[in-house]
Amino acid sequence: MFWFARLLAYFQAPTPPITLGLAGTALPPSLPPRPPSRPSAAPSPKPPSRLDSILNTLTGFGGSRDKAQPGRPNPNDTPLALGELDLLYKHNGYARRIVDLPARDATRKGWHVQDPSRDTDPMQSEDQRLQIVATLRDALRISRLHGGALILLVCKEHTPDGAPPDLTQPLLAANLIQVERLVVLDGTEFSPLRWDSDPHSSNFRRPELWSISPNSGSQSPLTGKSVHWSRCLYVAGTWLPARMRIANQGRDQSVLQAAWEAIRNLTTIDQSGAIHSQELSIPVLKLADLEAHSASEQAAAFNLRMAALAAGKSSLNMILLGTGDDYSHREVSLAGFDKIALRAKEAICAAVEMPMVVLFGEAPGGLNADGASHRTLWDRVIAGYQQEILTPVLERLYKLLYRQQEGPTNGVVPPAWEIIYHPLDELSEQGTLDLQKTASEVDSTYIGLGVYTAADVRRSRFGAKGWRPDLLPVTPPAAPPGTPVGSPAPAATSTPVNADSLPLRVEIPEGEWRRGITPEGKPWAILMPCEYGDLPGTKGLDGEPVDYLRANGPRGMAFVVEQLLPPEGPDAEPTLDEHKVILGCTTEADARALLAKVYPTGLFGDLYPLPEAQLLPWLQARSERRSYLLHDGIDFTPPAAVRAAVQAGLDAWKAGKGSKTLSATTVAWARRLAAGQPISAPKARKLRAWFARQEAPATDEARVTWALWGGDPGKAWAEALVAQLEQAAR
Repeated sequence: MFWFARLLAYFQAPTPPITLGLAGTALPPSLPPRPPSRPSAAPSPKPPSRLDSILNTLTGFGGSRDKAQPGRPNPNDTPLALGELDLLYKHNGYARRIVDLPARDATRKGWHVQDPSRDTDPMQSEDQRLQIVATLRDALRISRLHGGALILLVCKEHTPDGAPPDLTQPLLAANLIQVERLVVLDGTEFSPLRWDSDPHSSNFRRPELWSISPNSGSQSPLTGKSVHWSRCLYVAGTWLPARMRIANQGRDQSVLQAAWEAIRNLTTIDQSGAIHSQELSIPVLKLADLEAHSASEQAAAFNLRMAALAAGKSSLNMILLGTGDDYSHREVSLAGFDKIALRAKEAICAAVEMPMVVLFGEAPGGLNADGASHRTLWDRVIAGYQQEILTPVLERLYKLLYRQQEGPTNGVVPPAWEIIYHPLDELSEQGTLDLQKTASEVDSTYIGLGVYTAADVRRSRFGAKGWRPDLLPVTPPAAPPGTPVGSPAPAATSTPVNADSLPLRVEIPEGEWRRGITPEGKPWAILMPCEYGDLPGTKGLDGEPVDYLRANGPRGMAFVVEQLLPPEGPDAEPTLDEHKVILGCTTEADARALLAKVYPTGLFGDLYPLPEAQLLPWLQARSERRSYLLHDGIDFTPPAAVRAAVQAGLDAWKAGKGSKTLSATTVAWARRLAAGQPISAPKARKLRAWFARQEAPATDEARVTWALWGGDPGKAWAEALVAQLEQAAR
């Protein structure tokens, strides 16, 4: 009663005002003092007073008794363990979609690598061999679930005495033969062993050595192994500062950890809705004289009556009521439940940065709201996710794939390359036609200005992957020798390739790779310092159009060089094979320097300078000057056995059994042989010389190359042709 009287007296007193406490002002009056109590041993410190907010001493609003005061981040909150994250992903549909959808959409359309080579996708074979898209999709899922994923690079390397590579040492690109496999590890399969403390390292404050134990169902040779960070690709999760990442075993944060509270709230609301949906209608039974019936002397009869009511309702779907009894249903209202659920869904979407239309498949409310703008926003989010998470991983991976000695480029890394992600949005058929129409108009403008040629547009737009909206980049012309550093680069020529007096057919533009196989069977690749092609309408000594090289220098002069075949014996001399034309050079020294860059091991004879206007008549005269009268009795048409062998080689090459570095010139030569086209006398000598340098093929790739040159019938035919040519010369 003491406290009740005190509280009543307090309410009868004047109500203290609601005060806006400001710095430098007096604090509002407090409650009347309590009776003195025994002093405590150590009085607890009082929370500091708030001087910058509204304070109501009656309700405690704004003071230490305010309910909102404890609403602070909990420093003792225990994060979800990896096992709990796995269970949440396994049993909660919201968690599964949060993890899967971004990983799936970021890899759904894929990507390709673009470099200055003629190949529109030089890494396509590696993408298929290593299943890079599927591997990265799995790694992204794990990184979002566990906060990070590790991709182990299983490599074949050059090591001393052929010993297995030491995984604790850095992966040296110079020793890399081939990346054989990519193995994805989840958060339970790797942990940091030693941290990189070198501030000059690109891996500073990250693990230098990882300890890995892949789950393979049985004991694995990699269990407990230490692996250097350069032999792995780390796929990041939700970003954490370095201090927190170190405390989290080298991993970032799981996206489910950041959204756990929102997921739990929505799941609780769903469970509450499921429970209340079973109680939307409550049966109400009113019995007359209920108190009398429930008395002890009538309890047995009352219980029997209740059992009869339940049996009738269950079995016969009917209820027997007595005089004065009443049976009805009372409906339970769930008004406002949908708003609570919507607010919980919005909280999840905000936590994981996913639109409602993507995560829940629900279009936003409002007039004319169909979710299209939300999907556009989602495409932008995925594009940013690709650049932030995927690109660093892919750049490291493809750089190693370029350095493979048994890779598509034989270890040669182009000066510039980039990763192009395919568009995420899917155009309708009409939208695609409109885009192609607009692109064709832009292409016509570029061709008219000389920025691109028709061949450039054809190669860029209509590659092996179908029509593409982007054009390959233009390689800027190199500065002439002796140009001071810092001088502006020379402008690219604005004259289309076929606009001058010479008919030039481009085969390999400047800055792209030219590949082939040496007579000894070794693959080679050269980054072209100039344009390479042929002159349609001309006929060289081998019966084919004359090849040309075109530099970026001024036009007007042409140089024709004799390309020689190596001598066939110690006492023999080189023989003339064919002529090649050099354009864009002003001096003989420049022309020979260009030849040395394109043909480092080539053998060349005399060089003839002449004006471009006289080039075609000169080539025609040279091709006619060679007397073919002595060869009238020689049949240069390939026999049926040669054609059959070459056709078998072409079929095997089309099936992918040939060498990846097989020259396009060799394939074109084989097609002419299979079609039965006659060869020239120099070609017959070249054919015999090629077979003389080869050994019996021991591999499938070597057998395909051997067949493309005619196989055993071709070797015998070349010997017979050269013998007839020598007899005719005598």
